[in-house]
Amino acid sequence: MLNNKINAEGQMLRIERLRQGKELKEVVNGICSVSTLSKIERGKQKVDPDMLVKLYKELGINYENNEEFVDDMRYYIKQYFYETIYQFEPKSLKVLEHQDEKLNYSPLALDWMIIKAMEYEDKDVLNILDQCVEFMSQEQLGWYYLIDRYEDRDVILEKRKKAH
Repeated sequence: MLNNKINAEGQMLRIERLRQGKELKEVVNGICSVSTLSKIERGKQKVDPDMLVKLYKELGINYENNEEFVDDMRYYIKQYFYETIYQFEPKSLKVLEHQDEKLNYSPLALDWMIIKAMEYEDKDVLNILDQCVEFMSQEQLGWYYLIDRYEDRDVILEKRKKAH
């Protein structure tokens, strides 16, 4: 889950594009083709660093990939899930909330969105997560399927089965 560095750049592009409610064609603006952006978002194509900078700029992303910050926040995210599993008071959540803006634009953005969906029942975050399922790790999928959406009992049971 937290080591999902495989396609952090593509994930960030998709998450922010969806957050802004933009279609692929609204982002490319001569930087690359729609097909190329789609492949980058899905991890099917490596992205040229210069192209990535232009795409981030187009979306207004100030990507936070400072190794020390990411390692520190990875620890607090792991701690949050530990606290959740054992039903402890989520003390790590306060630290994470304080870093919200940076976490939103980091390799940990997907994990942070899952936590926000679990804690705050934000429909916008849930909608974005729904469109990011294909590049979630098994662990992320497990947490994603456990998010309580106040759905029909049968739907909840089916999602809980998928989480195992």
